[in-house]
Amino acid sequence: MLHHALVTGASRGLGRAFARALAARKHDLVLVARSGEELEAIAIELRTAHGIQVETIPFDLAVMGAGQRLADELTARELEIDLLVNNAGFDVACLQHEYGIFGGHAGGNVIELLSRLE
Repeated sequence: MLHHALVTGASRGLGRAFARALAARKHDLVLVARSGEELEAIAIELRTAHGIQVETIPFDLAVMGAGQRLADELTARELEIDLLVNNAGFDVACLQHEYGIFGGHAGGNVIELLSRLE
């Protein structure tokens, strides 16, 4: 198994910044985002600048069952993940539907959410 850092939402913004920072620290990467072209562009940049391995997986994590399908893809490619930067966007309404009172707190006060667990 090859060890990598996995960055979701890696094609833009903070995800791209995380990928660049990890590459500068010589982490091999798995980059996941919906845009295959943008992912491949950042992968080429990071391979060239830092001499690291970069795998790209164009994938929409908002689709039901996406987590399992991504895990299956990682297994098929024999990639082991040591570090996860879970930066992909999400739909708050979907979270509330799936996780009840906890989903509604996706953008809210984390301390209050944690106090409900006690």
